[in-house]
Amino acid sequence: MTTNILFMCPHNAAKSVLAESFAKQQLSNRNVENIQMSTAGTEPDEANSRIVLDYLAKNELEAPMHDPRRVSQADLDAADYVISFGCDLSEFELKDVQEIEWLGVVDTSQDVDAAATDIEDRVEKLFAKLLD
Repeated sequence: MTTNILFMCPHNAAKSVLAESFAKQQLSNRNVENIQMSTAGTEPDEANSRIVLDYLAKNELEAPMHDPRRVSQADLDAADYVISFGCDLSEFELKDVQEIEWLGVVDTSQDVDAAATDIEDRVEKLFAKLLD
């Protein structure tokens, strides 16, 4: 059975992008193939954050293959876990999904290294819980 994780930040341009990159790296390191991930936002930007893209390149992490996009009800219906960095999902129906709020992560525009370290740690703890 495949587990579907949806990482969300309001603009789908920074924190959710970092979370997806760290998650892909960790799943690859663990040889896990039964977890699928996607990202979305409630108010997507037109492009991914340049600060985040530079961070990913500098650290040899996979950059997203998509531009920011708005979350749909279908995205939420397909997800087993919604990891939200402060998204307002009140207009959507969340059924059969576990919503996890990851609040308190510093803005990437203020300190991308601190944000990345925090997000990487949270992703690691999430997979320790899901896989171990």
